[in-house]
Amino acid sequence: MNKIQFALSQIKSIKQRDPSLKSTLEILFFPGFRAMNTWFSAHKLYLRGHYALARFLSLRAQQKTGIDIHPGAQIGTDFFIDHGSGV
Repeated sequence: MNKIQFALSQIKSIKQRDPSLKSTLEILFFPGFRAMNTWFSAHKLYLRGHYALARFLSLRAQQKTGIDIHPGAQIGTDFFIDHGSGV
């Protein structure tokens, strides 16, 4: 799965699960969506052995979203973080 496919699957999952959503465009601003897309890139780097760069991306996402996801975490495509502050 590439990054675009992952992002589209996240959008689909969020649209199905978030009753407060008024438009698809809103999803682009959700901290959980941003954190998961950064995790995807960090995870790919982590799997290739680029641990420091993966950790850097993870920490940047944490600073911006308040959501901490380890780059080595195994997460499925239908995972959705709602109200992720402090997670």
